[in-house]
Amino acid sequence: MKIPRIAIIDSGISSDQKDSVYKINVLGKCRSHIDKIGHGSVIAQIIKNYSPNVLIRCIKITDDDEIQEEFLCQALKLLLDDLDVDIVNISMGIVVSEMLDEISDLCLQLRSKGVVIVSAFDNDGAMSYPAALPFVIGVDTSHRCKLINQYEFVQSDIINLRAFSEVLHIKIGNKVFSVSGTSYACAIMTAKVAELLYSGNVDAANILHKLEEDAAYVFEKKEYEDVPEMPNINKAIIFPFNKEMNALLANQDLLNFEVVDIFDPVQLGNIGRRLSDILIGDMEKDFSIKNIFKADWSLDFDGVILGHTREISETLNFDFKDYIVKQCIKYNKILYSFDNVIAPKELTYYVPQVLDINVPNNRFGKLYQVHCPVLGVFGTSSKQGKFSLQLKLRRQFLNSNYKLSQIGTEPSSLLFGMDAVYPSGYDGIIPKKSQDSILVLNDILNKIVVADTDIALVGAQSGANVYSCQNISLFPLETFNLLLATQPDAILLCVNTYDDDEYIYRTIMILENMINTYVIALVVSPVAHKYIDSGLSRQTFQEEKSKVKNFMKHLEEQFKKKVFMLDFEDDTSDIFEYCIKTLGEGSIGDDL
Repeated sequence: MKIPRIAIIDSGISSDQKDSVYKINVLGKCRSHIDKIGHGSVIAQIIKNYSPNVLIRCIKITDDDEIQEEFLCQALKLLLDDLDVDIVNISMGIVVSEMLDEISDLCLQLRSKGVVIVSAFDNDGAMSYPAALPFVIGVDTSHRCKLINQYEFVQSDIINLRAFSEVLHIKIGNKVFSVSGTSYACAIMTAKVAELLYSGNVDAANILHKLEEDAAYVFEKKEYEDVPEMPNINKAIIFPFNKEMNALLANQDLLNFEVVDIFDPVQLGNIGRRLSDILIGDMEKDFSIKNIFKADWSLDFDGVILGHTREISETLNFDFKDYIVKQCIKYNKILYSFDNVIAPKELTYYVPQVLDINVPNNRFGKLYQVHCPVLGVFGTSSKQGKFSLQLKLRRQFLNSNYKLSQIGTEPSSLLFGMDAVYPSGYDGIIPKKSQDSILVLNDILNKIVVADTDIALVGAQSGANVYSCQNISLFPLETFNLLLATQPDAILLCVNTYDDDEYIYRTIMILENMINTYVIALVVSPVAHKYIDSGLSRQTFQEEKSKVKNFMKHLEEQFKKKVFMLDFEDDTSDIFEYCIKTLGEGSIGDDL
């Protein structure tokens, strides 16, 4: 039988263990193989205790419990050059990785050479690397595993094993170490892998299959699909003319398609009106609103942007969504619908939604931590211009050549080129359970933040304060879900001129105490709203600037924070520059 060789990448070994290893490497800033914290020594002893026939190679990369990615990469490169081991044990994890691509590539190369890598997940429950890589056996703990040889198998590309979580008493020389956690569970599972290889009945290629066979319990993989991508649209018409469409028309330079016409039902009184007479600010292209029943569907536009139609359909007793769907099928147009659509196969369409099947499973609550700063836009209520602020910031970041990753919560988000949409607003189709919302939002954020991302931008829909506990519908649960899932490093808080000091203070405290974040500035919305036509239409007007400025001065004195006004005619460069300056100071946003 071949004796398995195991490389332990850790904090070294004790002087009592030096003669029990066949090779020692000291990397990074370390000067000696001697283990100063006892971690690597215990890992080596556990492996020897439960797989006594193995040969151990010690690669020391740290003198404390912190792991530096560059030294881990050095160790992996060394093993790749030598190729003298069968198993690599990494009983440590990186939660925020800036060298993930390199670590992933090195682990994949080792695995392709037949080397089995066993790595521990973070002890605090976070997603960590290299354990979370699909070609690494990732080890977590389970309180259900009360015996040392018990473990659970997870059918997943991320978490593979959940093992012994109780206290181990390990003797090294004259000392006894009492330890518990994922690091030591990882060592136990490394010993298990070594014993399987030593038996000669299993090789590296089918080790996971054998581990699944021997497991005390198997968590089966559930059905899962990635959130689908939207089809490409070049030219589109818009229907109806409502609040959601206002953002599209006021920010046409950010759209990833060309708007060619705008339509509305004749009963709403908008036919013939020009956008420039209705919307605040300059527009790239002005339009006259037209009657939807007089649209020429034979023109060369290839897409239709269909906003929410439930209310106008109920009020006017006509199914506008069904009409648009039939026209799209007849004239071979792509449909982007804010509302859900049940349509025949011949219709090419996209609905911004996140379904239960899109929620990651078998994650056991583990969340990703991204490497770049996250900026959040939150508010004290709904209808404050939070999405408008996000669009203005998006324009500033892109024009300043920052690599921006962005999640939008409006159904129109993808039309502006944002990386992902989570439509948590009006009639949005998203998971009902908060835990599922947090998992999928966190997973989305991790997927869109790539190696060269400079900053991520997220924004909430409603307020972040509980102003009444009389009904569950009044709790801003989706705002809290977004906050917990994305964990912004800094927050811009939108406030209204009618918000009192106590309410603003409580909102700040909720945000800053729920997670480790800081409200860096307040942004005052100068816009008031007046509803007409039984709530179907809305007129907006700006408060007097003198009133807004007096309120801003009061807020600065009261909260000792920077205060800005959200001016729809301004480019908001002052807010953008302050965000860059603030994120560039201290521990967050070093790249900025």
